[in-house]
Amino acid sequence: MNYIIAINAFYEQQGLNPLTSAAINLWHSLMHVNNKSRWKKSSLLRWPSFM
Repeated sequence: MNYIIAINAFYEQQGLNPLTSAAINLWHSLMHVNNKSRWKKSSLLRWPSFM
């Protein structure tokens, strides 16, 4: 996945269908976790460590 293209597409969509601040923060957090794991097809995310 191209990280920059995904971010740009997210904000383009955000202009059409705005999300809450919490939803935006969640999206960025998930992108960070996926980027850190080098975009594995599947992974286990432990909720306490995510918060």
